[in-house]
Amino acid sequence: MSSKAFDLVSTLERSILLADIRGKHALPSANPVDIVCFDCCTKNLFIGTTNGFIIHYIIDERKTAERVIFKSHLQGKKAVAKKPLQLVKYVPTADQVIILVDGTICVFDTTRFDLSPSHERFKNVQTFCVNENKEGGSPFGQQVCIASRKRHIQLYNITAEKWIHIRDIGLPELPRIVSMDSSTVCVALQTKYVCVNVETSKLTELFAYDNEADTPFVKRVAPGEFFLGGPSDLGIFATVSGVSQRPPIQLKSGTFSLAFSSPYIVSLNSEFVVVYNALNQQQKQALQFQRGVSLQEQSDRVFVASAQDIYALVPVPWQKQVDGLLLEHKVEEALKLAEVSYRNSGLSQSQFNEINNVILQKAGFIEFSLYNFDEAGQYLKTGGVDLREVISLFPGLLSIDSQFTRSRPPLHDFADVNQITKGNLEKSEDCTAWLVRFLESVRCKMSEKKDVHTALMKLYAEKRPSDLLRLLQSGYQGHHSDTVDTLQTFGRFHALAVYYQQARELDKSFTIWSRLVNKEIEDESFDSLGLSYFSDVLCKTTDATLLLNYAPVVLEKDPVIGAQMFTKRFDSGIQDKRLNPESTIEFLTRFPEALTYYLEHLVLSANQQVESFHSHLAMVYLDNLFSAKQLNNKVLIESLRKKLQSFLRQSDKYSVSLILGRVERDDWLLPEAAILHGKAGNDSAALEILVNELKDYKGAESFCVNQSANKTTTIERQRLFETLLHLYLSKSKDNERMRVYVIDLLNNPKAVFNAAKVAELIPDDWSIALLSKFMLNSVRSSLHDGRQARIASQLAYWDYFLANKDYLSLRSTTISLTDNKRCESCHQLFKESAFVRQADGRVVHISCAKT
Repeated sequence: MSSKAFDLVSTLERSILLADIRGKHALPSANPVDIVCFDCCTKNLFIGTTNGFIIHYIIDERKTAERVIFKSHLQGKKAVAKKPLQLVKYVPTADQVIILVDGTICVFDTTRFDLSPSHERFKNVQTFCVNENKEGGSPFGQQVCIASRKRHIQLYNITAEKWIHIRDIGLPELPRIVSMDSSTVCVALQTKYVCVNVETSKLTELFAYDNEADTPFVKRVAPGEFFLGGPSDLGIFATVSGVSQRPPIQLKSGTFSLAFSSPYIVSLNSEFVVVYNALNQQQKQALQFQRGVSLQEQSDRVFVASAQDIYALVPVPWQKQVDGLLLEHKVEEALKLAEVSYRNSGLSQSQFNEINNVILQKAGFIEFSLYNFDEAGQYLKTGGVDLREVISLFPGLLSIDSQFTRSRPPLHDFADVNQITKGNLEKSEDCTAWLVRFLESVRCKMSEKKDVHTALMKLYAEKRPSDLLRLLQSGYQGHHSDTVDTLQTFGRFHALAVYYQQARELDKSFTIWSRLVNKEIEDESFDSLGLSYFSDVLCKTTDATLLLNYAPVVLEKDPVIGAQMFTKRFDSGIQDKRLNPESTIEFLTRFPEALTYYLEHLVLSANQQVESFHSHLAMVYLDNLFSAKQLNNKVLIESLRKKLQSFLRQSDKYSVSLILGRVERDDWLLPEAAILHGKAGNDSAALEILVNELKDYKGAESFCVNQSANKTTTIERQRLFETLLHLYLSKSKDNERMRVYVIDLLNNPKAVFNAAKVAELIPDDWSIALLSKFMLNSVRSSLHDGRQARIASQLAYWDYFLANKDYLSLRSTTISLTDNKRCESCHQLFKESAFVRQADGRVVHISCAKT
């Protein structure tokens, strides 16, 4: 059973009652005087006895720190009948008491403290009730419903002066009990319950009962809702429309009187007062109570009378009830009770919210102890718990200098989570996993951030390194030394470097990353990132000193990745004197491969037209080539020579004399020397190398073709090819193969020759047949050139003729310039005779024509 809802407190003791009835010094009577009925309203208590007395008390209530004390004051007593009174009901609006005795209703005037002679008596009455919900009624009257033994009910409006009859409504059976709510009367007939609409006289049947086995009762519990006695001691909720909106309550056997004090149903039988919770239909409390007579509710009090005395069921403060329920782990019931009690508590919304938040937090910790993690998180979050209160349950998670102390009074009675899990490793892990989810889902307050971030850091460091990095990179505010110690303990060195980076302690972070790169320390979370990650971080730093200090770590591991740190900075436009191209080239001198990559990027990708860069790159290519030759790596030598030769041909910015001086030292670099002589304009020297030294006749022809494209005049182009022809002819005297090369050169469509000079150079003993194709092509070329020249001449003459015609036409045209003539550009008058006539015929100022 749950914690108690009421305390039973004596209100009127037997000795006081007897003394007030018989007098203080009266002798005991042979006939006992017992209470048979009573009613209470505000401070007024009216009691009906077995000897026909009505007794009026004023009850004063006084609260102490520990209990409630009632003090009764007798206001009067009166014998109104010779038989026991059946029912008394006080009507405060009329200041009258309605009394039912021996089937007759009479009215007792409390002012005169006697029966009212002006009110008629009603006979053949089974029972009566007053309207407990006067909605729409007169504020100066009270509606009374009388159940007659003649199978009908009568409705009256009672005032201080008279009773006003409203209507009678017939019933199918004899009424036994009635209860009225607004315009509805719920009636327990002989075999069934019905609801009667007193405005329309419409009857709505609810359900039947066994009048021999079941005890009927009707109790209004809410507007439009009654609580009725059903079969087998079942209490059934029913609305005026005949619908049950709440599950029934199983009552104790023999229940004959009921009271309602939200949210509790109080029942009375011959041995017990039993309290039920209407929210969950469960028994809440049972109090032994012998010879009970009746229950009556007044405000938040329930009064219970025995035959000898009267007690009050004083509600235990709802907060104490809630705490009791929470101690018994009745979380849902406790929260429902708090919600219902607020409506009658008189608290403001803010006051209730403050109390309710504490209740929700307590509920959250209880659910947590029961491993109901979803409910725990919801209650704690809704209750606005200080997250440190939760973290403190897990030893070692709060920061080492945390000033947090747990709430007073405490929200729970756990020392830590170990007390809950009792050493169960699986449960401990479940609790820890829930803590992570909970902390992630709640937005922490500024005062909690340090401890919350520190706790999450420790949790992530142990189990979830990927989330650890996300935490450290998103405004992390955890405790510094705690963070460093924890990350080192769990070997999260990459995370520690990220932490230092976020704290702008870059030197420390770069030191850690360099150690990870060099495998001095291990961290699996860094393995997938590796050198590229470290190089990217270095590239983005604005501190050139740090970059230069740690760049060798990357350059030694991978020169290309290392060089990219500098090329990316160059492309992004980051300006720093210590990292300008000249300084970078000097720095990279120790790393030849990286230097080559950087220079290639400057010259070939960034298209930097700086002589020193181009010359340096050519020299680097040469150095690389010499190194490959020393290694006798033929494949590498071939690749490097192609790259060098391509660069020498394409670039015009390097120092030819510098490179040539280096190349001419080695006889095996003759192809490169030929290219350089060509770049220097020494075509004859280049051809001498190609023809005489290298025997590269095809190369010589290609050289001439390429070089001729750079010549500005035909004569220069002819001289170039004639030089090659002269070299060929000098070698053709005793070499038939050279004659073939001569003929191929002459017949090359890209070659340019002066046919007359060729004829002078060709030996006399060569046959005309060998030269026929060349001569034919030369004649055709000469004719073609002559025709083109004549056409060009004629076109030039025609252009001259048209221009002269336009000139003569313009000279014959007159332009009138008057004082009123305005410039057609600025619209100002002409102040002098000088002007300009534009091609479209407009006349403008000279200055306007210029603009």
